[in-house]
Amino acid sequence: MRAVADALEKDVIDLPPINDVIDADALNTLVQTNRQHAEEWPTIRFSYVDYLVTITNSGDVTLSRQESVKPAIADIKPDWPHVTPASDSADDHSTGGLATKVVLAVADRSDHDPAYVRQAIDKTLDRPSLERLNSTRADGTARAGATIQFSTLGYDVLIEPDGTIGIGSALQRLQLTGANILLVGAVPDSVMDLASAQLLGDGDRRRLFALLERHVDSAIDRLSIVDNTSDTARVIDYTTTARSAADSRSITEHRVDTDAPSDSGPDTCSDTNTDIPIKNDPDSLDESERNSARDFEDPSAVTVETVDGTVEAFVDAIETTMEDLQKQQLDPTELRFCFDSLRPLLEKYGVDGTRLVLEPICERVTAVSGIGHYSFPVERDSEQVRALEPLFDATIENRIDGGEPAQRWHLHRSNHTTDWFRLRTD
Repeated sequence: MRAVADALEKDVIDLPPINDVIDADALNTLVQTNRQHAEEWPTIRFSYVDYLVTITNSGDVTLSRQESVKPAIADIKPDWPHVTPASDSADDHSTGGLATKVVLAVADRSDHDPAYVRQAIDKTLDRPSLERLNSTRADGTARAGATIQFSTLGYDVLIEPDGTIGIGSALQRLQLTGANILLVGAVPDSVMDLASAQLLGDGDRRRLFALLERHVDSAIDRLSIVDNTSDTARVIDYTTTARSAADSRSITEHRVDTDAPSDSGPDTCSDTNTDIPIKNDPDSLDESERNSARDFEDPSAVTVETVDGTVEAFVDAIETTMEDLQKQQLDPTELRFCFDSLRPLLEKYGVDGTRLVLEPICERVTAVSGIGHYSFPVERDSEQVRALEPLFDATIENRIDGGEPAQRWHLHRSNHTTDWFRLRTD
């Protein structure tokens, strides 16, 4: 109420009772109970006076002016297009209240045991307070109510003031609205590049590479996998005088060398099979695929900007390009951004400095609902990875399983890790 009062330049005592909208005690418990968790859930939205009020578990309050005096439910619902109504089974088999129905709805959609779902939800919010937030007042008067959203076990949950429950895949949300993803694993560069290529999307996308101690070859190879006709790909290539002197090829005359071996993996992978037959290894391509890769060799298809100087100048070039893209009103997930690799940043700036460098870049990606991924080829359990993970929506962990590349996803905002699955190589 204090935030609303300040916005209206009024005293709290002059505002209408918030209990007409929601149960204030339940709201406080929902927020305060979960400040110990890293996740942002639950997020609560309701209309109060002339404002849409959004409160997260961190205690942050955001106010948005509403034009309608009596806003409809749609005016306070978050934009979660991936969420669909839960099945009727939650109502058919439940004699309990809203919290029980939510547990059953998530269990039905996720195929998890209700007891397991209940434990997972309890790590995110206080279920009794969830029950009380929109309940009728003691005198039987109905409250206007709030929407409640949270994510658990890989599923997003949206509860409307009337008790309607919606469920959607958290992974689908990332695919629809964009995300920043940390790509890790002590695997060869060829595996990291394959995983990277599969995050570049298909069809007509705006693809942007920021290469730090990787050659333009690696970007061209990945582009040849996903789309050999794109004329909107851009590469920002950081180089140094020493590296330029050692590289006998001019960037402006770059050609894909289809007979060259793939980059070797990091030193930590010296005992790993580096001869995995995957499609981004040129020697593994059949004749038609080799021709397809050669078709992509036209330098006019890719715009390359070379930054020769400081890492700061490299980062400035990324932000400038991002700013230009932001002005073009891109569709959600149209931008596919790759930062490869984070290793030089961490060596130069450490974890704290790297976070400061990446935060504005991640914000730019989020602003255009793009999908950005950031390559760091080390084990996920390294201290550096764990320190960086809160900056990202998800971490993709790669490994070699039986001689084949495999990966699993860690969805941070949903507190969920997928099973391992083979990385598609066709």
